[in-house]
Amino acid sequence: MFFAIWNPFEKVDHAAWERDLDILLADLARGHANLDWLAATGRVNPPRLAAQARRGLREASSNRAARAVLYEFVDGFHDPHLRIEGRRNWLPGFLRKRRRLEIDYRGEGYTALPAGVFEAGLLALGQGTTAGVIRIERFGHETYSDVMRAAGNDDEKAMRMLVERLLERIGEIQRRGAKVLLVDLTGNGGGTDWADGAARLLSPKPLHYGGVGFVRHPHHTSTLPAQRAMLERDRARTDLRPEQQALLERALAEQSRLEREAAVNCDRSLVWTTGAAACSSLIRRPGGGLAGYVPPGVVNGLESAPVLFGEEKLRVREGAWTGPVAILMDGRTASASEQFAALLRDNGAAVLVGQRSLGAGCGYINGGIQSRLPHSGLVVKMPDCARFRANGENELAGLEPDVPLGSAAELRQTLSRLASGNLRPDPAALPTPPPAPAQP
Repeated sequence: MFFAIWNPFEKVDHAAWERDLDILLADLARGHANLDWLAATGRVNPPRLAAQARRGLREASSNRAARAVLYEFVDGFHDPHLRIEGRRNWLPGFLRKRRRLEIDYRGEGYTALPAGVFEAGLLALGQGTTAGVIRIERFGHETYSDVMRAAGNDDEKAMRMLVERLLERIGEIQRRGAKVLLVDLTGNGGGTDWADGAARLLSPKPLHYGGVGFVRHPHHTSTLPAQRAMLERDRARTDLRPEQQALLERALAEQSRLEREAAVNCDRSLVWTTGAAACSSLIRRPGGGLAGYVPPGVVNGLESAPVLFGEEKLRVREGAWTGPVAILMDGRTASASEQFAALLRDNGAAVLVGQRSLGAGCGYINGGIQSRLPHSGLVVKMPDCARFRANGENELAGLEPDVPLGSAAELRQTLSRLASGNLRPDPAALPTPPPAPAQP
């Protein structure tokens, strides 16, 4: 066993450690997408966190102790996407407490379907009613090695193939006469954006996001000129259909608003002294793209399609499944899994069951934003985007289940209620998690 030995001759450059903290504070104020929301809801107290970190660095008796102060500072935000790169053997307490829900629905009455990319089966509910079950273990497309090989390691092609494989599973379940569908997301820590295309398979109605936000930072704002150029080139075309022309005009109006927002410059350092800066770190826009939801096929052939509705490339089919849907969550359901679940729930297309999700929300766009601290050598990665639900809640709050569950018997009963029409999701009555206590 290794024991740390205090070295009385070790030199601790307290001023250099504080300079690292100042760099980190400036970068977080500018680039951490959830900072203002965390402060406004009382989940964290930024001035207190900063003051504690500064005091800890000034009093640190060793470089190791100073490094631990910065670790504690980052952990204090309780944001799973805010982390120190390369940190090993680490899992802060707020993540360790979020346990996996153990509900074994694969017992009596469960019949597994032939093996495939996604585990699936049929669950007999009694009185001739059957539920289809699909387990999505993870949304990280790069972790599906067979799919990645088949896609020639093309990320976009692999994500689309995963949506297609999910569509095939839905077809198998439909052919076997299932009346209700259970999607098991327990332990699914998220991944990439094919969660959007997967969700759209399960609803015959259009799915609209509550909204998204990206940080007022060059990582994002530097892309705005190229974005406008694409829109302008498309608008200048003479072969546009009327619906495309209207879409582009609406998108260009939204583009102009984003550019005005991006031009706003204010001192955000106040968040570390008063708890609130003079302007938001986020620029809000419709979810999915500048145009919000777009019906299938409208953006086909347009150069600006990824800007207008970025999910078009993953939209294999909408509404392949038309029956009721339940989504099983637990304390490790996070990030892209929350995107999937919230998109369906907020549009009244699914019921959430199980336990409250982790609360990770949106993560990183195009690699995210890093804060590099020269003295310590630490690199802090921060979430640079946020997703909001229809009721305005940040997904970081976590998703509350409509029906809390603790056993397979309760799950079967809930699926029976869904199949009989006695349980329906109400998009107008979204549950809001209780406010979390302020963290030190």
